[in-house]
Amino acid sequence: MSVDYSYNKNWYYRLYPRIFKVGEEASLTLAGRYKDYELPAECVVRIIGVSQFKNQEPYAELVAPVHGGCLTFSYTFEYEQKYLLRLFNREGQDLNIEFAVYALEPDLFYRRPYKGDLHIHTIRTDGMETPQHMICACREHGLDFIAIADHNRYESSLEAIDELIKLPVSMVALKGEEVHAGAANPKKARSPVHILSLDADYAIAPFTSFTTDEEYDAAFKAFDEDFEELAANKPWLQALGQAKAKELLATTKERRARLLLEFSDSTQLIDAEAYVYALDVCEHIKQAGGMSVLSHSQWQHIPFGHFSQRDDVPLELMRRIVNEMPYDVYEVVSYYSKEESGRNLWQVQLLAEAGHWSMTPVIGITDTHTTLPGWSELGNTYSIIFARELSTAGLKEGLLGLWSVAVEDYDGVGARCYGQFRLSHYADFLIDEYYPARDERCRIESAFMYHFYEVNEAAAEYHLREICPTNKQEEELWWAQ
Repeated sequence: MSVDYSYNKNWYYRLYPRIFKVGEEASLTLAGRYKDYELPAECVVRIIGVSQFKNQEPYAELVAPVHGGCLTFSYTFEYEQKYLLRLFNREGQDLNIEFAVYALEPDLFYRRPYKGDLHIHTIRTDGMETPQHMICACREHGLDFIAIADHNRYESSLEAIDELIKLPVSMVALKGEEVHAGAANPKKARSPVHILSLDADYAIAPFTSFTTDEEYDAAFKAFDEDFEELAANKPWLQALGQAKAKELLATTKERRARLLLEFSDSTQLIDAEAYVYALDVCEHIKQAGGMSVLSHSQWQHIPFGHFSQRDDVPLELMRRIVNEMPYDVYEVVSYYSKEESGRNLWQVQLLAEAGHWSMTPVIGITDTHTTLPGWSELGNTYSIIFARELSTAGLKEGLLGLWSVAVEDYDGVGARCYGQFRLSHYADFLIDEYYPARDERCRIESAFMYHFYEVNEAAAEYHLREICPTNKQEEELWWAQ
């Protein structure tokens, strides 16, 4: 029986590091994963740049000896791009061992790629799982950061933050809330524009839910007479204080009235209150020190009444919001199914037509309400933020500094990355080369995280403290020191 050995054999070998700083000589080491995977006594390494090269040169070539089963050589990568390294023996025979590596300019090299989802729902509103369950499920899909953004409910995100404090994993939860302006009940919101509040110091919905003078007076009276009762289980409201809470309510009423007086619309297609309420929410989030996110701009109601579908937000209203850009971040990749994912391209086009593509931070999310197979897109759409550290402050700096891409990664379709060109190229490399093994390590961590909640906290914590630092060290091997 003959065996075809023409396939790429890099699975049997390990190469570290894989990510380099442009213009700086680095040492690379390749070795078999197990002792039986040996290399010739001397190897020829051929190196090509995939997208940036001069004069159509075929490749760079160097000869390196093998010592103790390890092939070690040095090389200086000249441009920011992906490179391919392929091995031959001294006689020129192809060993069918090829690795992809990446070289980065210093501004990107010193940032690490963190994967996350900033729009997740739980059982605290209309989701199907608890915040604890969602944390475990997100780690199972390789996520480094999340935000629980329940409908008009801020406390769920604080619950997730508190839970992560108990777990010795490299994972961050941000404060979050999906704000529906003009009603305490999201299904009766006066504005159909959905705005995410991320990392705000306090909840936004309690100050934007009223629409009439009567509703405003009732809210003001509740803060005035029953503040201690209202704040009993809300640490954020206790920290805010009664006087500030009443001031925020009054500010909302005044700002809405002013914006309505200033409003004009030549198209006669835009609902003034819906528009003004969305602007007011964005301003509230800014005052609270948070980031406002324009969510799923091309979402459809399926079904709508007796009809099969209708867009959630009228086009002219959404176009005006996108054009005026009162928000901080744009949700360019949303939770649409594989069959509907073309709507993400429409969201790209809306932002591009407004002329804001190059200046707007972008994210990809799932808006998942469950982790049940067939219902959730968890892990298929997400964000990659290139940050200097995995922390709320680090992620926020990376996102607002335009160091992010939004990703669609549906099975059988291949990953699509939306963001700056250089970041998208790099993200594509990471999705193909870095994340598969790294996400497998995250799945191992998630198994012990589930065990922590379902079986034995002490035993699960012990194992997590053993494996998490090792996993972190394995990740850092990818970057040249």
